[in-house]
Amino acid sequence: MILSFFPGITDEMFTVQQAEISQTVTTGETLVLSCSVPDSFPNGPVLWFKGTGPNHDLIYDFKGGVFPRVKQIGNAAEAGNRDFSIRISEISLADAGTYFCMKFKKGKPDIEYQSGQGTKVTVIGEMSPLHLGV
Repeated sequence: MILSFFPGITDEMFTVQQAEISQTVTTGETLVLSCSVPDSFPNGPVLWFKGTGPNHDLIYDFKGGVFPRVKQIGNAAEAGNRDFSIRISEISLADAGTYFCMKFKKGKPDIEYQSGQGTKVTVIGEMSPLHLGV
């Protein structure tokens, strides 16, 4: 690996980082998905998607849009920002799946530059107490 010849240089400087490979949450809870993007990447937006290929769904766009249950954690508009983490509230069983943080290169249209490895989210239903008849 070429990077080993340069002390202090790591893969993190050249990749979109999603800290968690998998997470398990209970319905009704809030899910935090982390993502950091190196400063060295070209200009362009960062988007969050659920799923892959033609069936992926846009979950969050830091440039705007209506995403009622999703909020950004950091300030994406701040100069030098590397944190593109999001918080999804009121998790339901339908939220299970794999989420990807994707960096795009600015263009017309924008071009996918690099994706994080994905975070697989498992959602478990809240256990309701068992009521026995008297």
